[in-house]
Amino acid sequence: MNGRVKCSSKFRNKNKPRSKRIRDLQRLLKKNSLPDEVRVASKSTLESLLEKKEITSAKVSQKDLSKKYKMVKFFEKRKASRAVAQAEKKVKGGDISGGTLNKLREAQEFLNYIEYFPRTQAYISIYKQPASEEALKLRNKILKSVNNMVANKKLPQALGWSKFGASTARSSESSAQVLEKNEERLTDDFFL
Repeated sequence: MNGRVKCSSKFRNKNKPRSKRIRDLQRLLKKNSLPDEVRVASKSTLESLLEKKEITSAKVSQKDLSKKYKMVKFFEKRKASRAVAQAEKKVKGGDISGGTLNKLREAQEFLNYIEYFPRTQAYISIYKQPASEEALKLRNKILKSVNNMVANKKLPQALGWSKFGASTARSSESSAQVLEKNEERLTDDFFL
């Protein structure tokens, strides 16, 4: 003997790569002289392997896209969270003009967009003008849908960055609470 130990086919198939097992099962199913029990078992195994392959490939592409756009999203998130902090500071300082509240709302919407952008798509920058009209329409569509989901409380409000770089909750009030209070103030007759 050559020193190799033979093992049963049951264990040999487990060690084969998934793509080879899929190809082997597809070839097996092409045979006409296959018993019905074997054909049914092979089909179910093939379907489960194809499903696992699809899930794995989606995860790999998602990981590649997140790695590719990590730096862009980081800098945009910092920019948006700084804009939120500046607008909140102005609002807390007493400046409750419409422009300040609009800046706060827009910055919070941008922060939501950056945080909840679909990980299965190539990231479209929120601050840089897209090269094509298609990309601009897609960006606006995603921006609108993400912020609608946040407004309908299907997604939590995105949080900004602290001075130390960690994502933290606002200490006293979130920007959404500040916006709600100031909208109430603007509609109140006392402040008019």
